[in-house]
Amino acid sequence: MMRAEMIREPVTTFKLDSKDELSAIIDLAQAIAGRFKLDTQTLKSSILASEVQGTQIIAGHIALTHGSDTQIKTPEIVQTSFDTPILWGSVATKVDQVLTVLVPSHYSDTDYTALKDQLIAEFE
Repeated sequence: MMRAEMIREPVTTFKLDSKDELSAIIDLAQAIAGRFKLDTQTLKSSILASEVQGTQIIAGHIALTHGSDTQIKTPEIVQTSFDTPILWGSVATKVDQVLTVLVPSHYSDTDYTALKDQLIAEFE
């Protein structure tokens, strides 16, 4: 089981001026891919796929999503904040931050779920 304290660099922060959920995902995928030298399309696709599985909102205003790539060796957490809250997910929750968990592509759903549960517990 993966533990949150095993993350090498726990948070990288970006500030974006996105207007809606889709543009935010595209913007954060581009920013993260540039920072971590990942393939933008692969990362964008994996983040979109995580959102299709269901939006996770924590603390009432933070969207939690994840992405993967073969170049990711150690989990990383990327915090993205917005000047103006944007509507996120099918219930259109106003979010002003997104936490994106970058996980190695070989991680199982169980590994990611354990990490995600630890992150959620830190905010509750």
